[in-house]
Amino acid sequence: IDSKNNIIIISKNELIVSSDFGKNWQRNLIPNNGFYNAFINEEDQIFISGKNGVFYTSDFGFTWSDVNFQKDANCFFETSQGEQYIGTTLHL
Repeated sequence: IDSKNNIIIISKNELIVSSDFGKNWQRNLIPNNGFYNAFINEEDQIFISGKNGVFYTSDFGFTWSDVNFQKDANCFFETSQGEQYIGTTLHL
């Protein structure tokens, strides 16, 4: 659930969102990324990581942008100060 109470489900191939407490759902494909992990930041941007890098959306998956991060990103971390880090199999 994001800061606006949207329900967000991320599956292997889709980002599924409801803005009316589950009455209706919008399905959008996620990039073919070898999906590992997902993260929603304080601005409600959704990041996904995988074998092919990191992508994010600000519009619930209608459009995706590549953040040009190295391949094989497998985790996200955010500090209490809002700093965001991406981890790989090698290091953070």
